[in-house]
Amino acid sequence: MTTVAINISRSEEEVSDMAGQLREAGLDLRFGAPKKSASEVIDSLQGCEVVVAGQEPYNTEVFDACPDLRLIVRFGVGFDAVDVAAATERGVLVATIPGGG
Repeated sequence: MTTVAINISRSEEEVSDMAGQLREAGLDLRFGAPKKSASEVIDSLQGCEVVVAGQEPYNTEVFDACPDLRLIVRFGVGFDAVDVAAATERGVLVATIPGGG
C-alpha cells in the first residue's frame, strides 16, 4: 500500500474531504505536524512515496535521504520551498492542490 505523509498545518478534520478521497483510493495516510527543518522532513517521510506538503524544505538533502519519495503535492500555491530541479533529477514529481492554501 502506498503511504502518504500529510505535513500541513491543518488538522485531519479540516481536510476530511481530501483525506476521505485519498483513503477511498486505497492510500495509507500519515498525518503529522508541520515540519520546519530538513531533518524533520526526512524523519516524517520514512516509508512514504507521496507527501502533501506545507512550506517545509524539500531539497537535495531530503531527496537523497528519501529515495522512495515519488510525488510532492504542495497544499497551497507555489514551490518556494521545493528545489524543483533536484526533484526532477531524482524522478520526483511536484504538483499543487488548487485552493489548498
